Amino acid sequence: MILAAAALFAVQCTAKAIYIEARGEPMMAQKLVASVVINRAKEVKGKPKLRDTCSVVKTKGTFPWYKKHPIWVPIEELGAWQQALAIAAAAQYVPHKYASPYMYFNELRLGKRFNTQVKPIVSGHLIFY
Repeated sequence: MILAAAALFAVQCTAKAIYIEARGEPMMAQKLVASVVINRAKEVKGKPKLRDTCSVVKTKGTFPWYKKHPIWVPIEELGAWQQALAIAAAAQYVPHKYASPYMYFNELRLGKRFNTQVKPIVSGHLIFY
């Protein structure tokens, strides 16, 4: 039962990242946000490491909104939250469908902030690299 609760909490943390960062963006951008969170959970500073997605979302400087925004969704945005939950659950439990090489993303207007070997991709207002 504790394992199931931890898995549900991990899905909620990933969904929160999708909802806050990519709400209103194309489905591809939302899936890529989930992929970045999961990729970061698997790797820390270039070394393989298994962490839960909540520890990624809570990492200082990664998602600065984490402590400011409780998981509270206005009723008019319930559909966006449900979509974020569905994407997060699918990414968590069927990760091969959400596999990508991306470790970072940013608003397109801010551009790439880290030098990576991966060719960037743009989806909506976000750039993934």
